[in-house]
Amino acid sequence: MNLKAKYLLKEAEEFLNTKAFDAAHDLSHHQEVWANAQRIKVEAKEKVDLVALQIAAMWHDVVVGRKKLNRNKIKQQTAAYVEKRMQALSFPVNTISKAKTAILQHSEKDIQTIVESKILADADKIEWTSAARFQRLYQEITTGRLKKIKIFAYKKMFKNNFKKLSDKMHFKISQKIFQEKTKLLMKNQEIKKIVTKLGEDLETLLK
Repeated sequence: MNLKAKYLLKEAEEFLNTKAFDAAHDLSHHQEVWANAQRIKVEAKEKVDLVALQIAAMWHDVVVGRKKLNRNKIKQQTAAYVEKRMQALSFPVNTISKAKTAILQHSEKDIQTIVESKILADADKIEWTSAARFQRLYQEITTGRLKKIKIFAYKKMFKNNFKKLSDKMHFKISQKIFQEKTKLLMKNQEIKKIVTKLGEDLETLLK
């Protein structure tokens, strides 16, 4: 990795350590998404701009403006910010374009048009199966840092979307990883207890 990329990734970490959107979109989330993306890239044998992919993975849910904006507006601000920072650091034009596009297209409702976007979107969906993410969110709930309206929104989003995620993935390896991690999540007794405390049944949510 070149020094310019290291500098920009360090900046993303600083944002995530001081101004993460919430516990589901913190530094750990971005690191897990990047790990998923690397596995997909290798096993799918896709030719990608790895610098663009890593930058997009580590910046995709960073908040550079106000948290109170809607998620789409936050994403647009972040993509524009990353584009300007990459231009200032003299990254190749094509790498800048791919990183920006991947950030803008990573969400579940977006249409992915380039391979970097497809890998990032799949990697992000796979992270829905993260036991650590459940634990971090639950900690925010118990400490009162996560507002009731956001808890309701997360529960509704999970119920409505989780079972559809695998079908929306671009690579067979992504589906395989997702299914493997879902099985592990279903066997996790601590997560079962957390979900029960939230008034839900883990098997019903995942099957």
